[in-house]
Amino acid sequence: DARVKPLILVVKKWARHHKINDASKGTLSSYALVLMVLHYLQTLNEPVLPSLQRDHPDYFDPLMEIDSVPESSSSVPSYCSRNKSSLGELFLGFLRYYTTQFRWSELVISVREATTFLKSKSWGNRFICVEEPFDGKNVARAVYEKAKFKVIKAQFAESYHSLFAKMDLNAILPMRAIIEHESQKK
Repeated sequence: DARVKPLILVVKKWARHHKINDASKGTLSSYALVLMVLHYLQTLNEPVLPSLQRDHPDYFDPLMEIDSVPESSSSVPSYCSRNKSSLGELFLGFLRYYTTQFRWSELVISVREATTFLKSKSWGNRFICVEEPFDGKNVARAVYEKAKFKVIKAQFAESYHSLFAKMDLNAILPMRAIIEHESQKK
């Protein structure tokens, strides 16, 4: 689906701008954010993405070595989403989902199963649990301080409420910040 990559890029830029995208500083890794976006897109009433491991176990067996996963998308059965949401609606929905619907203290995000499941003792007392689809480890394990977790949750909430009220991406991700960040990389 053509909306997936731009949505991931916007989420990563938003998270970086708000300083919640740096695992070395106790916040979310880029990989955790990507899996959070994919999970959200899988769990919509009209999903944008399927669970490849659940729907196509012959191609994506969770026990298979990562090197055995097909590199060519031509070997994967096609999926056509009936979801017609715009990129902006999906981004707002992503923020809403993690602000008002997702139960951080109770659930593990699973892209592998396109759902959530209850945290068990094996997940420890981590604040954010995002299952790596092939090895089952927590890719959000860097978030181990309560203060950092609160900052992440607060940023989701503040951004959601601000974007919902103003319906202007500049309210939470000023273009000036994006341009400055891009020019610093050069």
